[in-house]
Amino acid sequence: MSEFVKVKLAGQTYHVHMDEKTNLARDEAKQRIQTLHRETSRRRKTLENKKITHEQKEEQHRQKVLNQRRAQLMLQTQRYLNFLNIFDFILSEKLVLLLNFFS
Repeated sequence: MSEFVKVKLAGQTYHVHMDEKTNLARDEAKQRIQTLHRETSRRRKTLENKKITHEQKEEQHRQKVLNQRRAQLMLQTQRYLNFLNIFDFILSEKLVLLLNFFS
């Protein structure tokens, strides 16, 4: 079975005979294009998801490092405050000893 299709070329319309082979090849080409488009869309979405996952992992690592640093600073601050309390205690004891010595 053959059919005619209208083809415009340089402003003129031609009726072109299209046989079954050409029609079949045209349908196969359309299917290949659709398949390629679906695959490309799927790959693009997959890549976007991987990027998001990578960004989330980077953010988790950043938060982990910040939390470790915060804990380290808190520990250093606590040690310093303990040192100051001990130092203050020692000074007060020496002051008491000096006052007792001179009284």
